[in-house]
Amino acid sequence: MFQFKTDLILKIPFFTTTSSIEECMVFLRKKSLTHIPICDSEKHFLGSLSTEDLLDQDKQKAVEEIIYDLEHFFLEQDNKLNIFEIYDIFTNHDTNVLPVINSKKQLIGVICKETLLDIWPSTLFLNQPSTSIIVSHLEQHYSLSVVSQIVESNNAKLFGVILLQSIQGQVHILIKKNNHNTKIILDDLRRHGYQILTHHQEDTYLNDLEQRSQYINKYLNI
Repeated sequence: MFQFKTDLILKIPFFTTTSSIEECMVFLRKKSLTHIPICDSEKHFLGSLSTEDLLDQDKQKAVEEIIYDLEHFFLEQDNKLNIFEIYDIFTNHDTNVLPVINSKKQLIGVICKETLLDIWPSTLFLNQPSTSIIVSHLEQHYSLSVVSQIVESNNAKLFGVILLQSIQGQVHILIKKNNHNTKIILDDLRRHGYQILTHHQEDTYLNDLEQRSQYINKYLNI
């Protein structure tokens, strides 16, 4: 669960339906935000206006004249979302700012994407001693549950799994785990059809292949 701290929430001026487009744009330019939250007179959150929508409007207009352009995404102060789910909200709405509301639906501030990115290095995924393994598999056949089971059934701790990219039907997967039983896990991943893309000193499979290749080359060159 993502825990809010007071210093993560940015307090901003309250803009209402009676605010002018020009007032909103002045603030947005100063803060370089993609959206600006709009409230009613009692600070109840109504939605957000995007910078792009505001640019096309007469600066003298009031927000209430373009109320139909409001976008309705936000975070509740007591939300139970994890950090990845919050990243998804940023991405799905193409925004760098999320309004934060309380139980009464009142705006208490915003959280910026940049602030959330600053939290990332403090997660276990990055700051624990670990082994990173990158594997690939056919897009229609990979299974994150199988990957997790392989790691944990070999008495290792899984810190996280991320889909990196898909290239010509092959999905590349980053596995972060502690340093236990890497060789066994690599062997099990191969048995399940995963190709290991990273090099590991514990990987005797690759070492054996290299030695055999050297032997064959030596034999052919006799």
